Amino acid sequence: MEEALILVVEDDDDLRAVMRDVFSAAGARALEAAGGIEAWSLLETHAVDVVVSDMRMAHGNGEDLLRRIKASDSLKALPVIIVTGYSDVNKKEMLRLGAAAVLAKPFEVSQLVKTVSSCLKQG
Repeated sequence: MEEALILVVEDDDDLRAVMRDVFSAAGARALEAAGGIEAWSLLETHAVDVVVSDMRMAHGNGEDLLRRIKASDSLKALPVIIVTGYSDVNKKEMLRLGAAAVLAKPFEVSQLVKTVSSCLKQG
């Protein structure tokens, strides 16, 4: 995960900080956004390697962000990992829309790191 730039999109400040610290400890850099709208602005100005996005946020949800990324010619190959605490999120639908993975909250830190590392190796 050395040198990778990961965009963490999460509206919970504490969880976003935890993910940032986990990625930092693994040698990656993290950009942070509190919602999909802010994330899209960062994607327009930064070349990120992976997006890790919460599903439900007040300012642009994860599904909308995923659809927008996959509809973009320049970003459609970007791996997007969806994390969600909601059991009603249709994992198969998110994968069909192009998510690289869908993780349920609470997730194991090792599982998150493994999933991101796998996306980086495939890229």
